[in-house]
Formats: sequence, C-alpha cells, structure tokens
Amino acid sequence: MQPKPLKMRGLRPRAALITAGALCALIPAIPALSSAIDTLVITENSDTSLSVTWNGGAITPTLVANDHWQITLPALVSLGESLETAGFPSGAAIPEPGAGSLGPWNNVDTTVTVADPFVSLVDVQSDDSTTSPYNISLADGVSTAVGATSTGTQIYLTFHDVGDGSVGNVPDQASTAVLASISFLSLFGAARLLRRIQPS
Repeated sequence: MQPKPLKMRGLRPRAALITAGALCALIPAIPALSSAIDTLVITENSDTSLSVTWNGGAITPTLVANDHWQITLPALVSLGESLETAGFPSGAAIPEPGAGSLGPWNNVDTTVTVADPFVSLVDVQSDDSTTSPYNISLADGVSTAVGATSTGTQIYLTFHDVGDGSVGNVPDQASTAVLASISFLSLFGAARLLRRIQPS
C-alpha cells in the first residue's frame, strides 16, 4: 500500500511570494553584504571651500586656484577607466547643478601611467567647461563606484555641490529602506489576497 501524496496546494505561490519579499527587503543591504568598499565624499561649499572625507575621516584639500583643489588620499587609487587612459585624466564628471549634459562640470580625476597605475593625488576642478572623455558621469550627491585602490577595494565617490545650490532631491538610504519595506508588505498583502480568491 502506497502512502497518499502530500498535496501542496497554495504552498508554492506562497513560498515564491515570501522569497520575493525577502529578496526585496535585502536589496538595500546588498552593498553592505558585498566585499569592503572605500568611500570618498567631496562637498564643494564655495569656489574656495571644499570638504573631503575618506571612509569617514576628514582630509584637508589643497586649494590650487578658485574652483580647483588637490587631495592626497591615504591609499593608492585609480579612478575612471584605469590603465586604458594612462597619461590622461580619468575619474568622474558631475554636471553642475541645473546644468545639462554639456556641462559645466565638476571633475574628480587621477592621472595614472603604465609605470604608476595607482596614485594618491586626486585633482578636483569645479565649474569646468570641459571634461575628460574617460570620466564616468555621476549625478550630484549620488554615491557611485568610480575606481579601485591598489589592493582591489572598490571606491565609491559622492560629490555634492552645495556652493552652486544643488537640487538635493536624491533619496537617502532610510527612504530606500522604507520603500523596500512597503514593497515587502505589498507582497504579503498580495499573497493573502491570492489565497482568498484561490479556489479550495
């Protein structure tokens, strides 16, 4: 005598919805779950004032001229397209607040060579009419991967132009987590609704 097969009506859709909900809840945490990252946060306060942090620690930039600074990082880095651009500035280009895709630009660059693929000196130039074709385009205030250290750690750059009155409409991590929670709860609600309308 064979045992009766176990009926799993409704379990598969429910398990799929629960799994999808759990994945939605984890999406904001993916960067934290991945390998270590280094963060470079640059805030332009005015044409002569720049605030810089590397992994939360303050770094004092050197003012070269109005809207032009140099930063010496505590690690060797390569920003942008790396060795493919040896000898040319490469890094990130952030359009000025209110500017279109044709600039002016805030450029955050390193210049590496084949002999020196990683450097500690980063050049920051604001209100620049041109940008390097090797720069990665970023939005103001948005953290984006732009390069790596000599140890292979990924670098995330956030450039915020307060001096030129940036828009400031970038969602923060807290609101992203709230939106993920709402999505998660919506999936549970959909699962309950599906269970109610599913024939017995």
